[in-house]
Amino acid sequence: MLATHARWRSPPLSAFELADEAVTGWVGSLRHPGLLYAVTGHAVAELAVRDGSEADVRDAQRRLARAIDALNPTTHARSRALCTVKLAMLCLSSGELEQGASWARLGVLAATGITSARLARELAAVRVAADARADTPEMRALVACIDDVTGAGEVSAGDAGQVGRVVVQTRSNESR
Repeated sequence: MLATHARWRSPPLSAFELADEAVTGWVGSLRHPGLLYAVTGHAVAELAVRDGSEADVRDAQRRLARAIDALNPTTHARSRALCTVKLAMLCLSSGELEQGASWARLGVLAATGITSARLARELAAVRVAADARADTPEMRALVACIDDVTGAGEVSAGDAGQVGRVVVQTRSNESR
């Protein structure tokens, strides 16, 4: 009986098209696919860190990569930068150093000029992870890159929470 109803014969709608537009706030923002992938990617990343599940790591990486692809770098710059830096951290933590360094460099570029204590903490955590593997030239170069942006290692992962709001800015931008 339901199969004959016009709604059931039409192509299926995505969850984003069915979302209630009257919903506001952060829940309403989840109508945007990039923000939904970002929120769920960060959540799954936290689960992966806590339980060490490789399946969760892969799922978080996939969700964060989709968020990065879907988020506009102009209108969602902070969200995109946070996803990029979190993806870098997941890669570094799982031993994917080359891929982690690549995402971290993209995250540093994406973070330039953004005022965010959370982003500063995430970059500091990536720096600590890279510094722990500083026996490779690639990781030493990544540490230097992050130091150049954050102020030569002035912020460590442990004290980054005490910094407050930090503008992540390259030294070349400071002279402008």
